[in-house]
Amino acid sequence: MVSADNLNFDVLELILSFLSNKDATSVALVSRSFLAGIIPTLYKNVWYQLRESKAYTSGQITSPFAVIVKHPGLAVHVRTIDLESVPYISLTKSSAAKQPHPVFMKECIKAITLCRNLVSFKCVIPNVVQSFLMALQNKGRLQNIRVYGNITTEQTRLLTHLSNIANLAIEFPSWNLLHALPTWVIGNKDSLTSLTLYMTNDLNVETLEAVLKQVPELKGLHVVNCGRIDHVNMLNLVKHVPKIESLSITVAENPSPLPITPPSIGHLKNLAIDARYSKNPSPTPTILLAITEYLRLTTCALQSFAIKFPERKIVIGESFINALLDGHAATLKRLAFLDCGVEDDSIQSISEQCVQLERLDVAIPKDENIYEFGEALSASDSLTTIVHVNNRHHVHGLRTLLSQDDVEQLMEMVGSLQTVVSDRRVWTRHSLSGDFVHARIERRLPNGPRSLWFLPSRFSTVT
Repeated sequence: MVSADNLNFDVLELILSFLSNKDATSVALVSRSFLAGIIPTLYKNVWYQLRESKAYTSGQITSPFAVIVKHPGLAVHVRTIDLESVPYISLTKSSAAKQPHPVFMKECIKAITLCRNLVSFKCVIPNVVQSFLMALQNKGRLQNIRVYGNITTEQTRLLTHLSNIANLAIEFPSWNLLHALPTWVIGNKDSLTSLTLYMTNDLNVETLEAVLKQVPELKGLHVVNCGRIDHVNMLNLVKHVPKIESLSITVAENPSPLPITPPSIGHLKNLAIDARYSKNPSPTPTILLAITEYLRLTTCALQSFAIKFPERKIVIGESFINALLDGHAATLKRLAFLDCGVEDDSIQSISEQCVQLERLDVAIPKDENIYEFGEALSASDSLTTIVHVNNRHHVHGLRTLLSQDDVEQLMEMVGSLQTVVSDRRVWTRHSLSGDFVHARIERRLPNGPRSLWFLPSRFSTVT
């Protein structure tokens, strides 16, 4: 028998790197050798969520940042820091106003300063990220940033001092930051591959155009829920980034004509549409159909398409699905329909025409309609994964949880189906004798870091 003590440390570290975080913490308690081998995996990604914040405030646990400060040698392993929450304390006993816990913030700032090998940093908590801007300086390997961008002029100066950024995502950016964005991008034009701007009314066409002119090699552009930038503006501006592969846009209820000359975006593979829908009747269905037909003129071949509506009661028209399939059925591998319904006839068209379709994110209907849904999908020979979309709106007639019988029925009807994801439960296919199928819960998905719904990475995996 081979002892862990006799294994080369690099080999042991490689073996243990395949463990989940939950298993990794258990393995660390086995022996000194296992502890030494698992430490790089344990501290590679530091993700701090609400549960840890509450436990910290109540004094139940310490923070990983305090551990890093106490043992600076651990900092060399940290590649990703993702702050989804921080602990808060009341300003006074009688006041409801709160502030970030000063001890935690001090620990966090010191730990970030020590993490010289940091590659990715995320903090989209209002009025918190500015505390870390000084600590983020002089990080030569820092490439990925996602931050809450409502900051002051001086804070903007610190943030825009960061260089060699490859993936930049800014949520709720202030006017100060947007004004400095073109200059910041110039300093990162040789490294920047993806730009995301989310939720702001201060971004205008002139600023966005000034940015895009500096980065003709840009591969990903995601401008969503920015009130002054709609689909017409975006389709006019993408001419500056002809090598774009991933694009996310907001379709406003703006009937203005699309640019006469379609942009040269033949490399486009991933498209996400955030559809506005408030007027009655709304021009959005007609606009969506026009965009789909317009994209056919660009000769792009989509592999991934996602669309999201503001209300679940909206059902996507068959004409839109047909137009989408006419242009991209041969190449589509991933489809996602969020906060909307899709008719069974459209599902059948998708299953028959999308010969490479691997993953479908959609709301699966309730018991009496699940057979028709499975029948509509049965023509597919390529579909391996269905993700049952849990929408934020509760609507009568749409279920929130699939039973084992439901999953097995779908797998029996769709011969290629291997995985069904519902409510963080991952059901996998296990064939039995006599062509019977048994569905088994393989695992529960962890509460991982939240990603923006429109990013292509969101639909590339179920883990």
